[in-house]
Amino acid sequence: MKLRILPGWYIYAKVPPEQPFIETELILEHGPELTIVDDWTGPPTLPHKTAANTRVYEPGAEDLLFFRELVVSEQGSGEATITVGLRYQICDADYCLPPTTKTQQLAVTLLSEEDSS
Repeated sequence: MKLRILPGWYIYAKVPPEQPFIETELILEHGPELTIVDDWTGPPTLPHKTAANTRVYEPGAEDLLFFRELVVSEQGSGEATITVGLRYQICDADYCLPPTTKTQQLAVTLLSEEDSS
């Protein structure tokens, strides 16, 4: 998943329970034809400038990229639909927008190891 955040804004990667902010939640929904292999991996986080024990994702020179590996299960062949997205709260130094959830459905073609050789 690729995110683009405008300069000066950030989303929360890690928020302690006593903070009023919303921690970013990465969304991946799939059917039985796919199996998740591991956890999400993504860009490094930075400490929040004023909120203790809080970490954020900030824009850099490039988009923020998040990855999660899936494999085709034994039931999988042909086409599948997955939903990717995130629930987040975006803020700048002075203001936070209300939490938002954005998702996108994607059609994918499933290939077995034999198909990809």
